[in-house]
Amino acid sequence: MTAVLISSLVFLFVPFIAHAHCPLCTAGAVAAGGIAAWLGVGDLTVGIFIGAAALLLGWWLAKRIKKEYVPFQLVLASAFIFLTTILPTIPFMPAISFVYIPWFGEYGLVYTLNSFLLGSLLGAAVVLAAPFASRLLNRMRGDIAFPYQGMVVTLALLVAVAVLVEFVI
Repeated sequence: MTAVLISSLVFLFVPFIAHAHCPLCTAGAVAAGGIAAWLGVGDLTVGIFIGAAALLLGWWLAKRIKKEYVPFQLVLASAFIFLTTILPTIPFMPAISFVYIPWFGEYGLVYTLNSFLLGSLLGAAVVLAAPFASRLLNRMRGDIAFPYQGMVVTLALLVAVAVLVEFVI
């Protein structure tokens, strides 16, 4: 009886199939964005986490559609969910960044960018790079992955980029 109980517990807590970009990654990115906003960090940093969460949510929901109805359905559905999550949020995050490019024109050019939108795009780029970083980590460890490696690598990269952006820019 004890062996059955122990083996049942092992099945509950040992993952056998890893599903990339699951709700756990999305929840982690949303929580990090909420904590960042609560701590008072800039809209660019909050945008990194919310953009990552939006893309992860889009990826996860798009993978739920089993049959492919149109070419590039996964990409289109993910992009649609990303845009419909980020674009309505922009009016609530009105911070503007200025980019000065001195090489053009007599006095240079100044562009204004929405910090939240820029951060969202940066967060999405980090999420797109995370699987490659995870595979690189696998190769370095001899093709051995640790539990929840995808989530850990994704959140670690997001936090690293957010800290870099917050303290450097």
